[in-house]
Amino acid sequence: MKPDVAIIGPGRVGQTLGRLLFQAGYPVVAVSGLREESARAAVAFIGSGQVLPAIPAAESAELILVTTPDRAIPYVEAALVYSRLRPGAVVAHTSGLLSSRVLEYVRNGPGHPAIASAHPLQSFARPEEAVERLAGVTWALEGDERALAVLEQVVLDLGGRPVRISTDGKPLYHAAASVASNFLVALLGAAVRLGESAGLPREEVVPALLPLVQGTLANVARLGPVEALTGPIARGDVSTVAAHLGAIRASLPDLEPLYLAMGRETLSVARRKASFPHEAAPELERLLGRG
Repeated sequence: MKPDVAIIGPGRVGQTLGRLLFQAGYPVVAVSGLREESARAAVAFIGSGQVLPAIPAAESAELILVTTPDRAIPYVEAALVYSRLRPGAVVAHTSGLLSSRVLEYVRNGPGHPAIASAHPLQSFARPEEAVERLAGVTWALEGDERALAVLEQVVLDLGGRPVRISTDGKPLYHAAASVASNFLVALLGAAVRLGESAGLPREEVVPALLPLVQGTLANVARLGPVEALTGPIARGDVSTVAAHLGAIRASLPDLEPLYLAMGRETLSVARRKASFPHEAAPELERLLGRG
């Protein structure tokens, strides 16, 4: 029998998970938020539950999901410490950065619930779109064994891939996600600036680059980062790298540190390719600096 669920935090993540859980047969019995109108909107989107303050919401469920921003989790914890949770309850938050340790006081409170963190490795721009994109997503789980057993089944029921990580590894896990998602956007922003400076019409730069980016991602998925790497550094083309740097210094000098930093990391990956001409490495190191 699937546990009753309470959602504390009626934002994008709470709405998305609430609807998907309800669709998967989990009774979503309560939603709690600082603003009643936000909680009511979440209940309407989810299709189930009643609006309650945090403590009654938590006391009404067996699985309590804290889907607030990170800065609000300690306040939720402070409230739940005084709640009388059901025997066998599980309390989990969905932060990508914070570990289950932020819920330790809850675990030591009445009922001694099991605690965990469960982070879906996906962006949640709009709940209407996120509910369509969560299937197949990896979830990073850590915490108490009893909580992990429950959450692994939840993730499987939502069509996800549960992966256990270490509690101490959460910051590095979150850094990996930020590099893959946020930094990719920043890199594409730099690429757009370079394209515009080269004379490409502004409205054409992104459409021109996207097929290249999508093809690269497909190659990474198929081959892994090392074998997917192509380009001048991977083939030891010193003159092309020098030409890039000369053009960037002349037109967009503020992007030179980015090119150098990414060039050094690219060289680090390229050295692991069987096809890399290692005799070119010293000159590439000279051009790119050693960091």
